[in-house]
Amino acid sequence: MKTPATKKEAVEMINDMYKEIRELEEIVAGARLNEENLLHYLTNICAIIELQMPLKYQDEFVEEMKVIGLYNPEEDDDFTDEDVIGLS
Repeated sequence: MKTPATKKEAVEMINDMYKEIRELEEIVAGARLNEENLLHYLTNICAIIELQMPLKYQDEFVEEMKVIGLYNPEEDDDFTDEDVIGLS
Protein backbone atom coordinates (compact mmCIF):
# COMPACT_ATOMS: atom_id res chain seq x y z
CA MET A 1 0.00 0.00 0.00
CA LYS A 2 1.46 3.29 -1.10
CA THR A 3 1.74 6.13 1.40
CA PRO A 4 -0.58 9.03 0.50
CA ALA A 5 1.18 12.24 -0.49
CA THR A 6 -1.71 14.59 0.13
CA LYS A 7 -4.60 14.91 2.56
CA LYS A 8 -7.03 14.21 -0.29
CA GLU A 9 -5.21 10.95 -1.14
CA ALA A 10 -5.25 9.98 2.54
CA VAL A 11 -9.01 10.57 2.79
CA GLU A 12 -9.60 8.58 -0.41
CA MET A 13 -7.46 5.75 0.96
CA ILE A 14 -9.40 5.72 4.23
CA ASN A 15 -12.72 5.74 2.35
CA ASP A 16 -11.54 2.81 0.23
CA MET A 17 -10.50 0.95 3.36
CA TYR A 18 -13.90 1.53 4.99
CA LYS A 19 -15.61 0.35 1.81
CA GLU A 20 -13.51 -2.82 1.82
CA ILE A 21 -14.31 -3.40 5.51
CA ARG A 22 -18.06 -3.08 4.80
CA GLU A 23 -17.75 -5.55 1.91
CA LEU A 24 -15.90 -8.01 4.15
CA GLU A 25 -18.55 -7.61 6.85
CA GLU A 26 -21.21 -8.53 4.29
CA ILE A 27 -19.24 -11.60 3.27
CA VAL A 28 -18.89 -12.70 6.90
CA ALA A 29 -22.61 -12.14 7.54
CA GLY A 30 -23.43 -14.27 4.49
CA ALA A 31 -21.09 -17.02 5.66
CA ARG A 32 -22.72 -17.02 9.10
CA LEU A 33 -26.17 -17.31 7.55
CA ASN A 34 -24.95 -20.16 5.34
CA GLU A 35 -23.49 -21.94 8.37
CA GLU A 36 -26.75 -21.53 10.31
CA ASN A 37 -28.72 -22.95 7.39
CA LEU A 38 -26.40 -25.95 7.04
CA LEU A 39 -26.67 -26.67 10.77
CA HIS A 40 -30.47 -26.45 10.45
CA TYR A 41 -30.45 -28.98 7.57
CA LEU A 42 -28.13 -31.30 9.49
CA THR A 43 -30.35 -31.13 12.57
CA ASN A 44 -33.42 -31.89 10.46
CA ILE A 45 -31.98 -34.98 8.79
CA CYS A 46 -30.61 -36.24 12.12
CA ALA A 47 -34.08 -35.89 13.69
CA ILE A 48 -35.70 -37.67 10.73
CA ILE A 49 -33.27 -40.57 11.12
CA GLU A 50 -33.27 -40.74 14.92
CA LEU A 51 -37.06 -40.62 15.14
CA GLN A 52 -37.29 -43.22 12.37
CA MET A 53 -39.82 -41.11 10.56
CA PRO A 54 -41.50 -42.50 7.42
CA LEU A 55 -39.48 -42.45 4.20
CA LYS A 56 -41.70 -39.69 2.81
CA TYR A 57 -39.95 -37.26 5.20
CA GLN A 58 -36.53 -38.34 3.96
CA ASP A 59 -37.78 -38.00 0.39
CA GLU A 60 -39.07 -34.48 1.12
CA PHE A 61 -35.74 -33.56 2.71
CA VAL A 62 -33.75 -34.87 -0.27
CA GLU A 63 -36.06 -33.03 -2.67
CA GLU A 64 -35.56 -29.79 -0.74
CA MET A 65 -31.77 -30.27 -0.87
CA LYS A 66 -32.00 -30.74 -4.65
CA VAL A 67 -34.16 -27.62 -5.05
CA ILE A 68 -31.73 -25.42 -3.12
CA GLY A 69 -28.75 -26.97 -4.87
CA LEU A 70 -27.08 -28.77 -1.97
CA TYR A 71 -27.55 -32.21 -3.52
CA ASN A 72 -27.26 -33.20 -7.14
CA PRO A 73 -27.24 -36.98 -7.65
CA GLU A 74 -25.80 -36.62 -11.17
CA GLU A 75 -22.71 -34.90 -9.75
CA ASP A 76 -22.35 -37.54 -7.02
CA ASP A 77 -22.50 -40.59 -9.29
CA ASP A 78 -19.12 -41.84 -8.03
CA PHE A 79 -20.50 -42.06 -4.46
CA THR A 80 -19.92 -45.46 -2.83
CA ASP A 81 -20.77 -47.16 0.48
CA GLU A 82 -17.22 -46.35 1.62
CA ASP A 83 -18.16 -42.67 1.53
CA VAL A 84 -20.90 -43.23 4.11
CA ILE A 85 -19.81 -43.36 7.75
CA GLY A 86 -20.42 -46.83 9.15
CA LEU A 87 -20.89 -48.63 5.81
CA SER A 88 -17.25 -49.31 4.96
